[in-house]
Amino acid sequence: MMACTGDGSLLPPFVIYRSLNLWDSWTSGGPKGTRYGHTKSGWMDQKTFEEWFLSTALPYLMKQDAPRALIGDNLSSHLSQLVISKCIEEDIKFICLPKNSTHMCQPLDISFFAPFKRYWRQILTEWKMKGNKGSLPKDQFPVMLNKLMEKIKDSAPATIKSGFEKCGLIPLNRQKVLAQLPTPSDTSSINHAMEGSLSELLKSLRYGENGTFSRRKRKLNIPPGKSATNIESEASDSGAADNVNNLSGLEDNVSISSSLECPNVNHHQLEESSRQKEQQQKKHVSYDEIQESDYLIIELSCNDGSKKSNKVTKHFVGKVMCISGNSTGASRSVEVKFLCRYKNSEDTFVWPQVEDVSFIYPHKVRCLLPQPEELRYGLLRFPLKI
Repeated sequence: MMACTGDGSLLPPFVIYRSLNLWDSWTSGGPKGTRYGHTKSGWMDQKTFEEWFLSTALPYLMKQDAPRALIGDNLSSHLSQLVISKCIEEDIKFICLPKNSTHMCQPLDISFFAPFKRYWRQILTEWKMKGNKGSLPKDQFPVMLNKLMEKIKDSAPATIKSGFEKCGLIPLNRQKVLAQLPTPSDTSSINHAMEGSLSELLKSLRYGENGTFSRRKRKLNIPPGKSATNIESEASDSGAADNVNNLSGLEDNVSISSSLECPNVNHHQLEESSRQKEQQQKKHVSYDEIQESDYLIIELSCNDGSKKSNKVTKHFVGKVMCISGNSTGASRSVEVKFLCRYKNSEDTFVWPQVEDVSFIYPHKVRCLLPQPEELRYGLLRFPLKI
């Protein structure tokens, strides 16, 4: 839980652990003034919000001259009778931002959290590069949080002030927020684009990719051992029109295949050519060349699912979501969001219901994939087998 003030100051962090108990090692080495709590879910509830207000926010507010205001979002745990009563008693305005507006009205969301998260990713990457594996232990979190606060302390005041200004809070200017709202012309163009996309989607679902109307399949009366050609395509060809009458006479017009394979086609060469084409589409890429929105094949170790939990190496497909740190070198941090294979398909993948996001090491990247085709929202098809 982070809170900032209009003069660019940061209040001490309030840490909430997901645990039924709180241990002393989880509170050692953190930033000065940091308070630590715990809940069963790891999320802030009404009791922990009241504790944060009484221990962190209220002591700061009481040192300031009136008028004073506490601004927050509409989270239900923030609407505490104790907090509101205390604000009325101490002449503190308790202001809730409108729903779904924090991306325009909340200074922390506007300017502070983006660099805050980048620094945190760098610290985590450095920790992992030292050979640490798995999740960050809770007893190491306070020390690393202290590193984070040290990194941002010089840039935080200017960043926070710019957030208040962009939100139109200090100085007070409602036009700062109104200017961020889409104009009627923007809305109409968005609606027009959405209508066009929806129309194309429905058309493709109804008629297929080639634009032809999908129809019921018909059973052909073919004796065992005989074959048939495409009746409609053959009939449209002038040279074959005389050889095709109708479906009822199909049995008389079929021809017996003289051999199982065409002697002029080398199937081994075709398969080899197909493999070479796929290998060309899988491009080698160095760790420093990776860009955001790239799709990669990444090699990871995981359990084989047996009772002994043996380690096996598997290849996974992931999309690069964020790159932080230097553009090159060991301090570069690449965050990847992994996909799941769709119904054992060789080329189609889908985003899992539970996000699987992780940082990757340079030696784990195998190759760069071509951009996939989005069949529908969350369903992606690559132009090669994976």
